[in-house]
Amino acid sequence: LTKTGTLVKGLRENCLRLAGTTWVCTDFSQCYPNVKHDDLRNSAAWAWNVLWKYFADLQKAKRNLTDEEAREYKIRPHMVYGRNYSGISHLFGLDDEGITKQLFMEMVNLVIDQNYFESNGKYFRQAEGVTIGGVASASFTNLVLAWKEWLHVESKMLDPVWANGARNFFGLKHVYRYMDDRLSHKEVADLLPDEAGYGM
Repeated sequence: LTKTGTLVKGLRENCLRLAGTTWVCTDFSQCYPNVKHDDLRNSAAWAWNVLWKYFADLQKAKRNLTDEEAREYKIRPHMVYGRNYSGISHLFGLDDEGITKQLFMEMVNLVIDQNYFESNGKYFRQAEGVTIGGVASASFTNLVLAWKEWLHVESKMLDPVWANGARNFFGLKHVYRYMDDRLSHKEVADLLPDEAGYGM
């Protein structure tokens, strides 16, 4: 979820199907301080690969490119500002003037490794976790949780009991997560990672 309206819309669209069912709300305790830096790096690399493949497939279809030609393209992030620099949204495209994965990961590592906080007039480097209130903290944490969910689903797909449960509940469609708060159907909650499964 990127905004609460998404949750309301989803529930409204499926209220008849979901009426009379039990829902579970999960709040992951100490999520921000417990995010592992290696998970931050791995999830960023995963996100890059997912984005690149998505846009490469679009470019191949649009420009009739071969796989080798598409590999020359790079991801170009765009930031779109609303009035008075509010309402920032992030758009991504793929072209030959974007950034490489290597440069992207260098920037990610810079943010992770140069993460400081102040306490009682002294400055400390954040060895693990992310700073609560940090500019990139929410995005990084959300990315790690999404990556962990993807790993969990990928590891369970060949389990016939798990796969049948997922099919019975609309392919895990009715799962809503905003950062470290998750709302899901009770039966679906059992198919998803618990707090330990997220590595928190």
